[in-house]
Amino acid sequence: MNPRELFFQHSRISTSVSKREPEQATQNADKASRDPLNLPKPEVKASKDLLSRLQGFLLGKLTWAQVEGWSAEDLYAYATIGSQLFRAGRIQDARTVFEACEAINSKDWYFPYCLAQIQILQGENEAAIDSLQRSTRSPLERPEPHLLLAGCFLQQGDQDKAVAHLKKARAIAENIQRSLA
Repeated sequence: MNPRELFFQHSRISTSVSKREPEQATQNADKASRDPLNLPKPEVKASKDLLSRLQGFLLGKLTWAQVEGWSAEDLYAYATIGSQLFRAGRIQDARTVFEACEAINSKDWYFPYCLAQIQILQGENEAAIDSLQRSTRSPLERPEPHLLLAGCFLQQGDQDKAVAHLKKARAIAENIQRSLA
């Protein structure tokens, strides 16, 4: 039965309750409060592999992308759409895309970094700092989040933290340059 049929079936049931006996109406109301659509409960049959992946997610060992089987290419394709929305001036839509990408793969540095840029643009300096700090916890060290963090801390007047992040960005950039040589 499709959702539309379920809606109309539920509408007929709920309107016909008032015509029934009072005690039966009370029983139906109690039942409806527990399950408003009165849908049959699906049997959950999950493979051991899925249960293992879900457990890994709950323990923080896996990202949602790994549970669902999303590839990095899939997420970066969505991030590209977010960038296009940003350039088109659809800032809130771009923000939603980057929030979703981060929710799916919280271990990638790029998604909270892009989100932080939007938050800075919208004047949300504290939220941007939070996003950038999540970005710096990625296994892949990049200098870009540290550069933006330095700018955020300078805006707040915290020169010591700004200098520390500039030094960190420089050290990471030098490590990347050495590894490419």
